[in-house]
Amino acid sequence: RFDIQSFYYCLQLDSSAVSMMTLHAVGVLLTVVVATNLASGSWSDLWNNNSLPQPERPPSRIGDWWKESQQNKPRQMLAFKTGPSDALLNAMIYVESNGNEDAVGDGGDSIGPLQIQRSYYDDAVAYDPSLRDGGMTYTDVAGRGSTRYAKRVVRAYMARYATRDRLGHTPTDEDMVRIHNGGPSGYKMRATEKYWQKVKAAI
Repeated sequence: RFDIQSFYYCLQLDSSAVSMMTLHAVGVLLTVVVATNLASGSWSDLWNNNSLPQPERPPSRIGDWWKESQQNKPRQMLAFKTGPSDALLNAMIYVESNGNEDAVGDGGDSIGPLQIQRSYYDDAVAYDPSLRDGGMTYTDVAGRGSTRYAKRVVRAYMARYATRDRLGHTPTDEDMVRIHNGGPSGYKMRATEKYWQKVKAAI
């Protein structure tokens, strides 16, 4: 039977006690919801929903960060950071020797797929002595399997001469190609312009 006096007594309960009971009930409810979602996998589905804002995850490797930070920059900016790309070097090889690792030119002064001269090689080694590691010498820029080493030599040469400090601007593919053809000052020599056009067409 409904007891009006008991009902009135309940209404007189201390408000802080009611608040504590409410918070406890909410806490229990949240615990049940979280446990249920974790068990069913729906929590993971909710988190992976592309419609929700996702936290920016840091790249897993330094190489990933470098790639991401450079992907929207123009190619000529990358030249300063990385030196000549493989695509550029391959175009130079095509023009210089048509891929012939045994090629000899300029009366015997230029050898290998990139037609490197001894003075060029010496300049590169002076900048990067590791080119001598393993007993490597100038003659290793030519002959079977020499392409990889020849590219290393060219990259060292460019790291020495195709720099912002020397050129007064960020080095471009054109600068590096013309330096390869005409030496440290080749980037501003009219005589190297035709060579650049050939390489450019081969890229």
